[in-house]
Amino acid sequence: MEATPTGTGPAIRGDRQCEERGRIYIEGPSGTVFGFKPESTPTPTDLLRSVWGEEGWAGLVRGAWDPRRDGVGHGELLWTEDAGEGHFEAFEDADRLKQRYHEVFADLHRRSLARDALLIIDAETVHTWRSADQAQ
Repeated sequence: MEATPTGTGPAIRGDRQCEERGRIYIEGPSGTVFGFKPESTPTPTDLLRSVWGEEGWAGLVRGAWDPRRDGVGHGELLWTEDAGEGHFEAFEDADRLKQRYHEVFADLHRRSLARDALLIIDAETVHTWRSADQAQ
């Protein structure tokens, strides 16, 4: 494979593989993205996938409630699962945010798809959890 700088900046983040042609892109420490062109064809297009398969990715759960200065308040819940598939929900009620956070966390934890979780209400950590392989 031949390494070729393809650009800098946030347009591409992390390591990727083109599913059509098999080219691999790796982001260097300075943000420069290097493209590696396969020497032969056909080239497998799943070289950077998890050995556990698409269902083997553990995700995260994040919930936050901001009371805002106007007193109205606003909450957000986001989580990832299944190879990074992202989900987002907005809330106007802190209790409903807490309830939904715990539902999502319990579901992902039960399916071994949670890597870590964090719930912050009014700038105070209400719940935090890290899987054993993430704990340091």
